[in-house]
Amino acid sequence: MNSNKETNYLLNELFEGSTQAKNQLKHFEREIKLNGFVTVAAGENTAKIYTPQLAHILTSEHKVQVIAGKKKTQISGLKYWQAYFEGFKQGENYFENEFKPNASTLYGGQVEKYVTDLHNHYWHSKVLGSFEGWASVKFNYPFVLNQKSIKEFGYYSGIVSKADELIKLHQQVFADFDKCQHSISDKKPEAIEQRLGLKRIALIHFYNSITITRENAGTIAGKYGYTSKNSGEGLYQDYNGFVQATERTAIPTAETEKTLINKIKLFESVLPYLETAGLKRATDEINILKSHLKHFEK
Repeated sequence: MNSNKETNYLLNELFEGSTQAKNQLKHFEREIKLNGFVTVAAGENTAKIYTPQLAHILTSEHKVQVIAGKKKTQISGLKYWQAYFEGFKQGENYFENEFKPNASTLYGGQVEKYVTDLHNHYWHSKVLGSFEGWASVKFNYPFVLNQKSIKEFGYYSGIVSKADELIKLHQQVFADFDKCQHSISDKKPEAIEQRLGLKRIALIHFYNSITITRENAGTIAGKYGYTSKNSGEGLYQDYNGFVQATERTAIPTAETEKTLINKIKLFESVLPYLETAGLKRATDEINILKSHLKHFEK
């Protein structure tokens, strides 16, 4: 047995804790809503963090509750800060080396192709297990805490930081950058997954008690940028599946550990969009899903 093997901590109850911890989380939420990120400095090291949850994990003196094996415990996320910073700097360097344009690109004949390519990387490439692009770091935080996962979040955050600086500097060029009207292939304009994803949209509506029917599904999908005639039916089918309690919380006899973890991530990613009643129900069901992970323990 390798005694130097790092322990993987399963994040358990980030939102439970002292009043001070909850107030700090709310502080990060306000700062991110105002600025889009939290800037964190430790000595000469500076990095941006895009979700209040991750900011809380990496900077708070308040410990977070985790599961290690079968045991619940508490750890300080401060020990992961250096890994995040190293990933952040690597991401910044990657963007500078691979994507930083010159003036002739931005104001010449290749600008449309460049903006389209950057848009697809930013919003639609597969990052951190989903097709939300580099921007996934703005909507998610690590479910499993270890040096590798934290560094990966830092890496894509560094890329996003440099991309956002470029977009802000050339606002006229990137005026439509957030609009999902571009495609990788002219033949399949919806081959790339939209920013929220139909499953997230369905889940948000379910927990907020907004019914999706075959009649209104196309209209709802259209509000999120889905224009294909099949999108409404796809959204309806996803919603109809989530209405079934067994689809949301059943013991995953046919699922792998990875698919269950991805399912938990999906559910956690919609929490910021939920009203009070829906938030409580979703949180309870997430805890049920986490309890199922014991079925994969060796």
